[in-house]
Amino acid sequence: MEHIYLQGSEAVQTAGHRMSSAAEDMRQAAMNISSALFEHQQFLTDWLAEFRQVFEESREREAAKGK
Repeated sequence: MEHIYLQGSEAVQTAGHRMSSAAEDMRQAAMNISSALFEHQQFLTDWLAEFRQVFEESREREAAKGK
């Protein structure tokens, strides 16, 4: 049985492993960004709800003063 050695095959294999590792790093970074955006959206939603409540209470007080 003859063996054929492909020159540079180890370099290709190493590059493949590095690309796979980089892809996993990018996937993890994307998940972290997604999580941060979700938390930011939740913060803004909560902040807006509190702002609306304060605004409505302020309007009601102003309306009561005008009567």
